[in-house]
Amino acid sequence: MSKTIKEKIRTALRIALGVCFILSGVMKAVNVYSFAQEIKLYIEAYMDSYFVQWTVEIAVVICAIETITGLLALRKKYAPIVSIVFLGMMSFFVWLTSINLFYPSLMGSIESCGCFGELIHFSPLASFVKSVVLWGMAIGLILITNDKLQITRISLKEILTDGKIYATLVIGALPPLYSYLFFENMEHGWYLAGYISLCVLGGGLCLVFRD
Repeated sequence: MSKTIKEKIRTALRIALGVCFILSGVMKAVNVYSFAQEIKLYIEAYMDSYFVQWTVEIAVVICAIETITGLLALRKKYAPIVSIVFLGMMSFFVWLTSINLFYPSLMGSIESCGCFGELIHFSPLASFVKSVVLWGMAIGLILITNDKLQITRISLKEILTDGKIYATLVIGALPPLYSYLFFENMEHGWYLAGYISLCVLGGGLCLVFRD
């Protein structure tokens, strides 16, 4: 495979996964409390019930991580790192959706994964298939990106001194934090206007910060 074709495939996978993760994080964060209810169902069915008390906080963290990872994926420089994060996250989601589909609890499979918030509904089968497809894309990305251990070319000092990294962390964390603080304390029309404005502003800043 020629270097040009590999680069095109790498770019396509990186951007596709990045956009998917951004949309997933932002759409779930519109109502982080609703997403927390989905997390609660999965924890009660398949995990340690101790974590039920932290479902809202877990929802905020998941939305932030997904959005931040997606934003970093749009920067070619960090493709080796985010490819590993993509694979790790998608491996977990494949495991979770497969258990929900093939080995459900006594109450049956959970009907919605909440992957894209309340706007898009996925059945247990569709959730599993979607996760497998994205998992396959993540494997492809990590194989084509790290074929020569390119991750070693990015030093810790380089990461810690990159101001755009910190800006990306803030931009990615703001939507779920905004939802956590204001969803239940604002009139919904004003809340949505503020949320959309926040996302548009964040998107504009990311265009400025792009490589």
